[in-house]
Amino acid sequence: MALCDKVIEEAEKWIGYLEKKSNSQLESLTANAGYNNYTIFCKLYEDYFDESGFQPSAWCGEFVSTVVYRACGNREVFTHFAYCPYGVDYFKRNGWWHTSNPKRGDVIFFKDSSGVACHTGLVSSASSSIVVTIEGNTSSSAGVVANGGCVAKKSYSINNSRIMGYGRPPYEKYESTVVEPEVKPETITVSSALKKKIMNIDGNQYNISSIEYKDENYIRMRDLEQAGYTISWDENTRTASLLAPKTRIITKQDVEDLELSLKAVQERYHFEDKTMDYLFRYLYGDDLIERLIETD
Repeated sequence: MALCDKVIEEAEKWIGYLEKKSNSQLESLTANAGYNNYTIFCKLYEDYFDESGFQPSAWCGEFVSTVVYRACGNREVFTHFAYCPYGVDYFKRNGWWHTSNPKRGDVIFFKDSSGVACHTGLVSSASSSIVVTIEGNTSSSAGVVANGGCVAKKSYSINNSRIMGYGRPPYEKYESTVVEPEVKPETITVSSALKKKIMNIDGNQYNISSIEYKDENYIRMRDLEQAGYTISWDENTRTASLLAPKTRIITKQDVEDLELSLKAVQERYHFEDKTMDYLFRYLYGDDLIERLIETD
């Protein structure tokens, strides 16, 4: 897929996004809606470009900069900008400025009554008479709205007097250097990895959920609680603890420190054979699948 198409595809994901009244639920399209200029785009702008002081702020430039950056594989194909005149100046200095014939992926700039760039967006498509855009900090109302509070798809006459011009990022320069993500032949999903099993604990049978991955079974530890086990997870030491009925607390680290085999643990703490099939194998929590994928 061409980079300009990826840019518009990324922008389209955010259509309908509403700015927030506080620094909360920034990633949600519609939650915590308000008009205080808190957005995910200001946050990402600070994160991606190692800058600060942009949350909250007018955010049409942050929207364009972060969308292009994300779509181009975390690569700046043009310098980021939050102040529209800076963006215009950059495109002009590099010879990437156009005042006619907009193309998909162009950065469109609008001017105010004094002729200064005041708003920006991305060109989704254009014809000889109409230019279609995706803009942040605008509204669905007709005409240029430079502080409207949402991401919207809009259209203008190609001759609209508020259109100042178009910055054309050098997408072609980066086309061959973008590495498409590897598609693995087998994708692990929660639905395919989770299996239902029956586990014998202290002579009783319990239905549990287990993740089968690379010939290992990872039991969902909270399922052990129904049999009277107490499960805990220490994020700092990344250690799971198990308090079994009528036993002391034991951890996987106990086994390693004491150089005990699972058979020795079983004898010492009086666990049944089928209990040992699962014990000490599930160490993370409900996000195990994501953690396993990350370590592949």
